Amino acid sequence: MVIELDTYEMSLPELTQYVRGKCSEYGTVSNISVHLYPLGFGREHPFAVVQMSSPDENVSLRNAVGD
Repeated sequence: MVIELDTYEMSLPELTQYVRGKCSEYGTVSNISVHLYPLGFGREHPFAVVQMSSPDENVSLRNAVGD
């Protein structure tokens, strides 16, 4: 899922809550790790790693947003 936001205008807690809200329609979010700066691997934009509370919910989210 690609979401266009002005991440410079949001605090990290606000951004994390926004991602939680978007992903919670696919189940219960158990963990979010938001990366605002590139960590290598060819990524040039902020991204979030989201873990759902069950394997089925992880699959549901992955199917909706892609890998």
